[in-house]
Amino acid sequence: LGLVGSEMCIRDSADTTVPVAQGDALAQALNKASAKDVTYMKIAGADHGVFLKHGEKTRPAMKEFFDRVLRLAE
Repeated sequence: LGLVGSEMCIRDSADTTVPVAQGDALAQALNKASAKDVTYMKIAGADHGVFLKHGEKTRPAMKEFFDRVLRLAE
């Protein structure tokens, strides 16, 4: 993977469009490649619409991630 920075992945554990195993594999590969900051959230019960159905969880997590990562870039 080369130089790996920061990555956030938010998945629904019951997604039938993109298998959650792909998110699991991505997070594992990033951690193995010593990515600076890997945030991986799995949320149950939204299928492929996790951002719309669980915005009360995803929006604050995204804000915290970007606040943290963008501060690291300064």
